[in-house]
Amino acid sequence: MRRVIIASSLFVLSACPEPPPTGPVRDLSVAATRPAPRVPLVPLALATHADFDALEERIVGRREVTPLITALERLAQSARPAERAEDALLLMRLGALYRDQDEALRNAGRESGYLEKALAIGTRLRAEAPTSPHTLFYQGWVPFAFLGGRVDRPLSLTPETKELASACRDQWRALLATAPDYDGPGALDAAAIARIIAQVDAAEAELVASTATAAEPTPAEVVDRGDVEVINTLARFESASEGERKTICRDWEASRKRAGQGPRSVLALRMDLACATTAGQAGDAIGLISELRRRDGPAFDACLAVARLGDRADLSRLDKTLQEADLLCGRAP
Repeated sequence: MRRVIIASSLFVLSACPEPPPTGPVRDLSVAATRPAPRVPLVPLALATHADFDALEERIVGRREVTPLITALERLAQSARPAERAEDALLLMRLGALYRDQDEALRNAGRESGYLEKALAIGTRLRAEAPTSPHTLFYQGWVPFAFLGGRVDRPLSLTPETKELASACRDQWRALLATAPDYDGPGALDAAAIARIIAQVDAAEAELVASTATAAEPTPAEVVDRGDVEVINTLARFESASEGERKTICRDWEASRKRAGQGPRSVLALRMDLACATTAGQAGDAIGLISELRRRDGPAFDACLAVARLGDRADLSRLDKTLQEADLLCGRAP
């Protein structure tokens, strides 16, 4: 039954533009003498990464992707990832599609809201199927994709990207401990995942060795699961109403005070910025934007952050501050 539902849901994709026909043209002014041909709905299995790879190969980059996303969203509404492995896979691939589309639209200078949906998928998988191999893969794949990771080249590890690379490595190490033969999307099979884990281990050791002092070597840092909570908070914030956002930020500020002064992760700084922007605290927000651009590099869109801040606060009196921070972003000083 689910295969028929999938086929019906994806039938809307046939409405996408195709090349014009090259045969004889039918005269539609003349009544047909034979019944119109029926278009059969062929059951479509989506039980493995290979199934999804084949489906996306036919659509992504060739046709409009929105109908595919809509069809998968319909299926996701009734998904039970704790009970059915194929449902966990469905959610994981939908989240990956969200993230890829977010990147494509941002590169085109457009906002989509897909990133927040991708993070919400991660929250749902952790809540409903925390031990599923597809959940572990997704939690490693998000930072892997965020860093521009590819199977044919190692992840770039710097002090700024170390945290995300380590998060990818730790989740995928747990994945292979649970499912040693896991076959992911495309060329990301178990052997490729194991190579990426080894590459991050080696790059991390090299980074530690290059920054350690002779007297006191710097220990390898293990990603802490606190950032998972920050991701959850960011996802809730993005989908919340104005009043709910104020409550989330009040609770976030209280948790900061309880934690005391200490180093802030990139994800925590993003949450700090979201709350400062919501409150219209322009000075604090500009400082956070500068810090995130320094630490997160091209992964952080500083001009988009300034534009969002401009929707909440009057930046006309802060032109000098923005100019000094190289954050005018096309504004006249």
